[in-house]
Amino acid sequence: MQTRRRHSFVGAGRDASRTASARRPQPGDELEPPPPRVSRPRRPRRRIEGLWWRLLALTLAAAEVAGAGWALRNEALTVRQVTVTGVNHLSQQQIVKATGLTPRTSVLTVDGDSIRRDLARLAWVRTASVQPLLPDRVAISIVEWQPVAVYRSGAAGQLFYLNDQGEVLAPAAAAGPLPVIQGAGATQPKVGSNPLEPRLLSALVRMQTAFPAVYGQPVANFQLDCVGSLTLTTARGVTVYFGRVLTPEEYASLSSKLSALNSIVTADPEVRNPGREVQGRPSAGHSDSGRGRAQALAVRRRSDAAGDSVQVIVIAVVCAAIGLLLGLLSPVTIPIGYARYTAVALLAALDSIFGAFKAYIAGTYEPRVFLTGLVTNMALAGGLTFVGDKIGVDLSIAAIVAFGVRIFNNAASIRRHYL
Repeated sequence: MQTRRRHSFVGAGRDASRTASARRPQPGDELEPPPPRVSRPRRPRRRIEGLWWRLLALTLAAAEVAGAGWALRNEALTVRQVTVTGVNHLSQQQIVKATGLTPRTSVLTVDGDSIRRDLARLAWVRTASVQPLLPDRVAISIVEWQPVAVYRSGAAGQLFYLNDQGEVLAPAAAAGPLPVIQGAGATQPKVGSNPLEPRLLSALVRMQTAFPAVYGQPVANFQLDCVGSLTLTTARGVTVYFGRVLTPEEYASLSSKLSALNSIVTADPEVRNPGREVQGRPSAGHSDSGRGRAQALAVRRRSDAAGDSVQVIVIAVVCAAIGLLLGLLSPVTIPIGYARYTAVALLAALDSIFGAFKAYIAGTYEPRVFLTGLVTNMALAGGLTFVGDKIGVDLSIAAIVAFGVRIFNNAASIRRHYL
């Protein structure tokens, strides 16, 4: 059996001591001279030239700063004249005050964009352009809003001009030829606020222009009550009820209602008589696009409106008292098992009655809508309660909450109308 010989690397190779001693110079050996160094040509230094360029740049920068400071402080370049064009309702002093320009302001520092933003805060300013002109003038061109109507809150409120966006421009001394729109609010609008929707305002302005040709009388004013119902009053005291105008569809329906009124006046010219009360209904060709059905227009004297409101209240109170007495004195009793269904059905009936009352004061009441809503709501409320009892869920709570909220909302609208 052969055994492998272990290799040892100790002492292998050259002897390190001999190698180191061989490198050391021995006595008697001749030393070889080191090789001569080769000298490279030196590049020319440009420190002096670079220093001169830097000094020149600093001198030019200092000259520019000094020139800019002189130009800003020079009285020959300060604003001495401000020309304003295109103003009718604003004065030049108001425009200059809004810009913030002073005799110490340099023309070179006039910022046109900043001044335009400051001028846009003025209610009458629609657009503005600012152009500084050397050496000492600033030209300002203004395009003002044009008033299209006059608005007031309440019958005794102050008049305010409105632009075509429904924004308040300024107080108005008199309406003049502009349409007068009376709102239902008690607080006076502030300059820059929007008391009217632009689309509704545009529709009323068009109606102001077209109404004399339709009815033969100019418009005295428009009235908007707390529930959004529109009433037009002519110069001779005739009142025309156009119903609720709260949505874009209802804004667009005003033109069809005006066409329906034209048809009524053409068929019966006596409608123009203020002493006669006329109830008119648009024809099928003039039906409202939003609801798909005709709506009634009422034409009556202004003095009759208050009497009709009192009459309606008296009738409602008398009918409620009669119904309460009949319920208390009637010998008919309802079984306890049907009491829940009867209570929910009566709540639905009250909702329909209050809704009809609100529609009547808004000028949009229709008997068929009231009757169908009365029967449908009562049947639906009782049916939901019956189905809920069968499946073990009290669905009468949903009917009570829904009809209760609607009753309170309608009652609040009726109260605000008579207040």
